[in-house]
Amino acid sequence: MKKRRLILPFILMGLAMTSLGIAAFGYINSYQTDQVAKAGETSIVKNTKKQKETPVYFPGAGLPEGGQITRLMFVGDIMLSRAVGSQMEKQNDWSWPFLKIADFSQQADILFGNLEGPISARGADRGSPYSFRANPRVIEGLKLAGFDVLSLANNHALDWGKIALEDTLNILEENNIQSVGADHNSAQAQEVKIIEKNNIKFGWLAYTPFVNNFSRATLEQVGLTDFNREKIIEDVSKAKNIVDILIVSYHFGEEYQKQANNYQRELARLTVDSGADLIIGHHPHVVQDIEKYQDAFIVYSLGNFIFDQTFSKETMEGIIFEVIFEDKNIIEIHQIPTVISNSLQVSLASE
Repeated sequence: MKKRRLILPFILMGLAMTSLGIAAFGYINSYQTDQVAKAGETSIVKNTKKQKETPVYFPGAGLPEGGQITRLMFVGDIMLSRAVGSQMEKQNDWSWPFLKIADFSQQADILFGNLEGPISARGADRGSPYSFRANPRVIEGLKLAGFDVLSLANNHALDWGKIALEDTLNILEENNIQSVGADHNSAQAQEVKIIEKNNIKFGWLAYTPFVNNFSRATLEQVGLTDFNREKIIEDVSKAKNIVDILIVSYHFGEEYQKQANNYQRELARLTVDSGADLIIGHHPHVVQDIEKYQDAFIVYSLGNFIFDQTFSKETMEGIIFEVIFEDKNIIEIHQIPTVISNSLQVSLASE
């Protein structure tokens, strides 16, 4: 009887250690699966496309323990003219593209996207074979989706000239949506835009290499931010001193390429080295890789959020990149796949 009493504690201890070992393995393996790098390294973050929401945690950051949580969501290209505009007119519903996603996107504390083309009833088509201009009523859908920040630094912002871009800036301002990457003059265009949420100052800058002498803002005329590496470094370094989290948006890369090129990687990493905390990319119209560099995340392309490029499966897909902060620290990221239907509505891919 005494022998059995002596053996039993050892058996129980062994079972407990085995359970702990299995749990520990599962915990460690979750980091290996998502390929999150340690600080100072570069790593590709696995695309979690098959799952609705798969968190990727910073090693050592821990899970939320009661601090203030802030959710940021980022989406890619938003084009509200051409076939998308025609569909809204047909449905007599200017929120049509966003009806199936709004319940989810409204949950963001700050929602960001890239607006492809002006919102205006004025201007003259400058002759591009792909020229976009959306009816001013599309603002109804952008508000329904919950957008707080829209980048205008892209190759379609001046498709209908400066007057249409001026209208876009005014319409967004009137509806409490912060524009970034373009403004009424060059001084304002280069200036970091700040949105404060839950006592965190989020700074926003946006650039595109597709800027030219016509589209660039001047001292007295509306236009895009200047694209100059030295100036970008200066803007980023200056902005980092007055915000808590700095987000830089780039409309760059090669269309329909699923991997970022060396130019994108070099520019994004240089921007992180200069002080950016998040790099958000768009323009390729397909999803590209996500990378952790130093302590920052680089999203090279979010793909299309709403567009009428129905010629391929890849151009009808995108991701919502969600970043969750506890106080001023990133504790989770999510890659949430989206799809665009043949009727040109965006929804979660899992639905």
